[in-house]
Amino acid sequence: MALSAKQTRMLDILARRAAWVTAAELAHDLAVTTRSIRSYAAALGELVESGPNGYRVKPDAYAAYLAGDGSSDAGTAGSPQERLVFVARRLLDEPDGIDVYETAESLFVSDSTIESDLTRMRGLLSGTELTLERHGGVVQLLGPEIARRKLLSRLFRDEMRQSVVDVACIQEAFGSRGLADFKSDLVAML
Repeated sequence: MALSAKQTRMLDILARRAAWVTAAELAHDLAVTTRSIRSYAAALGELVESGPNGYRVKPDAYAAYLAGDGSSDAGTAGSPQERLVFVARRLLDEPDGIDVYETAESLFVSDSTIESDLTRMRGLLSGTELTLERHGGVVQLLGPEIARRKLLSRLFRDEMRQSVVDVACIQEAFGSRGLADFKSDLVAML
């Protein structure tokens, strides 16, 4: 099943939440209309259940989908750009580094594909105070905290340009509360 970035994002949001999620909440999180949400739900077919309380993932169908198409936590890490962002986020989240071979296995790609992604990652880091250091199969991101935050901000800006933004994810990454309210106020003013 080929899904668009927003359909995949909607599926990810629903999979992370145990309760029903209303169309309005999903529309807010994805910065789209409720009509788009209905369209995405229709495209997701058997993976999503709809009802008077909103939408939720059908656990058995979702598990079969994950097992069948080889997706995992990476979910949207299929294209080279998505893999680059995934690897960058993992490196930012793991101070002790990531294992290249385990990462390749979790993304269902070859080791050489991850090596290529790391080469592109070095390009992303050029002009910053961040560097990649490798010890055997483990790669670590080194540099000051401010440079790490700048990289994280850059990744979020790139994601926002694609209009695929999870406000909860941004709040968690930056330890900021009230971002959803700010976004709502900003959208209302526009």
